[in-house]
Amino acid sequence: MVTFFVGYLILTVIVVLVLVLIVNVARKKRLANPDAPPAGYEPTAEITVDPTTGRKQRVWYNARTGARYYETLLEDESRS
Repeated sequence: MVTFFVGYLILTVIVVLVLVLIVNVARKKRLANPDAPPAGYEPTAEITVDPTTGRKQRVWYNARTGARYYETLLEDESRS
């Protein structure tokens, strides 16, 4: 019975460590370039001003899902 408990405990620790590693790697990838639009999004000609922050944002659109992504523009980029 003790052998089963120790094996179960070791297996549980290994599973938790693997999950923490996977989440950490995914988080680092996501945070590497937070302003880059996700894959599958295409830029539109639409540029809006966020009413809460006053910053200009370019709208990206995913035709497959219909989702929109708002990229904050720097002042130099908004003039082009």
